[in-house]
Amino acid sequence: MQNKCYNTDCTGWLRRFREDHHYLECGLDDIWLRNVLVHRCTDCKGVWVDIPRLAQVHQSIAVGLLYKDSLTPQEKTFLVKYFSDSA
Repeated sequence: MQNKCYNTDCTGWLRRFREDHHYLECGLDDIWLRNVLVHRCTDCKGVWVDIPRLAQVHQSIAVGLLYKDSLTPQEKTFLVKYFSDSA
C-alpha cells in the first residue's frame, strides 16, 4: 500500500524501501544505520526515514564514543547533547 507524500504541496505517492541510511542528522559524519525503512516520494523526490528506537540508537552511539581514546569536536558535541537530554 502506498501513502500520499508527507509534503503538503506535493500530490505524489510514497514508495517504501529498506536500505542503509547515512545518519548525518545526529551531527556525526561516520554513522550509518543498517536496513531502515525509507520513504521516497515519486514526484518531489522527498525522503523520510523511519528510525525505530531512536533513544537506543543514540545510547549505542554514546557508549561507543566513550570507549574512544580521543574525540573530535563533533563527537564531544554529540555527547554533551546526549547527556544533557537524558538528565
